[in-house]
Amino acid sequence: MQANSGLLVRGLLLLAFVALDMATTASLMPPVLEKRPKYVPFGKVPGEYRGKQPMEPIIYLEDPYYYVRDDNRSNTEILDHLRAENAYTKAALSHLDGLQDELYKELLSHEPETDQTAPSPYGDFLYYSGTEEGKAYRIHYRKPRHDDGAEEILLDVNKLAEGHTQFNVYKVEVSPDHKLLAYSVDLSGFEAYDVFIKVHDLLLYWAQIATDIAVPDIPIHTTCHYL
Repeated sequence: MQANSGLLVRGLLLLAFVALDMATTASLMPPVLEKRPKYVPFGKVPGEYRGKQPMEPIIYLEDPYYYVRDDNRSNTEILDHLRAENAYTKAALSHLDGLQDELYKELLSHEPETDQTAPSPYGDFLYYSGTEEGKAYRIHYRKPRHDDGAEEILLDVNKLAEGHTQFNVYKVEVSPDHKLLAYSVDLSGFEAYDVFIKVHDLLLYWAQIATDIAVPDIPIHTTCHYL
């Protein structure tokens, strides 16, 4: 009888804590954006690239939140609102912190942190990449194809990403003579990539490109400026 009473008390306490937590969450007020009407053109807008076959004639649609766009991340009003949204979300989901940690650990346990791709033969080398436990980004390697030569690290994205909050390497390629390495990096999250060309640890070339612009073939051994 006493055991049943103890279980009942614990159950009632648990329900009370859940009810209190739900009441606390319900009392939170989410930040609300002000609506500011603005009509935005869609279609063949003069002086702008809108795709290969933009609509004609132009149509205008109302976007009351157009002013929220801040490509340079410099509008203090918008930044303050985003911080308020983040604070609200953190407070509203605070009761799930423990569960989030459990789910993260469980998902991580099903994904090998130390892994390696199958080697891809190219010329006299085998090219491959891998990940290491505790490191967020890939490491790109190569080694001689026909002997027991030493493994060479071509690109350690973990080192490149140090000091950056956003770092996405999209493509890693070597030149036909295996002397140059080219890779592209998105530092903003806008899928606008910087292209780098290097020999070992020496950077030879850098350029900014947009994703919808084709990069012309650059002849190997072209004269480059040191950056």
